[in-house]
Amino acid sequence: MSNRRTSLSSSPPEAPRARATSHRGPPRRERSVVRPAVPEAWLDENPTWRVSRLDLRHPTRWEEHTPLMSLWQLLRTLRSFEDRTWRSILRDAQNHSWEGDEIEQWSAESRARLQQLRIDTGSRFYQLGIAGKGRLFGIREREVFAILWWDRDHVVYKTKRSKKSNKKHRANAKAVRDAAQAAELSKQRIKG
Repeated sequence: MSNRRTSLSSSPPEAPRARATSHRGPPRRERSVVRPAVPEAWLDENPTWRVSRLDLRHPTRWEEHTPLMSLWQLLRTLRSFEDRTWRSILRDAQNHSWEGDEIEQWSAESRARLQQLRIDTGSRFYQLGIAGKGRLFGIREREVFAILWWDRDHVVYKTKRSKKSNKKHRANAKAVRDAAQAAELSKQRIKG
């Protein structure tokens, strides 16, 4: 009989040693087949958002002129767009592209701001309608919409209205803004 003791240890068994291999040159690269992109494939994709190009100073300074409720509406609308394809979104009349010479219809301030930001007017500009007259302007690259401006008061591209209609429209817009700001102030006072 053997007097050899068997020890029970908690350490795992040794892993087998890797064999030494001789170097036979660089490893083989896998071949990848580059398939051309289908030009219209993005239309069947859901949108994604990028904010790296977001300009907080144009058309108006966000922090000075955007009530919290307006931002909530913007976020809710963007969230609802994520459930739709680009094809579905662009069926709505206020959602469309701006191409080539159409940019000349934008306000002089907006065109100048594009130059200041060094954004090529040949980019794929799009607008998305948000809550009535509000528009979100951006640059689309495939399914990604890089948000550029939140145009709450429709000033990037001003539609043609009669002077009487414009005066009434500005008065209504100011009344809505004032009411939203008053509601926000009262909420802050209640919390404070």
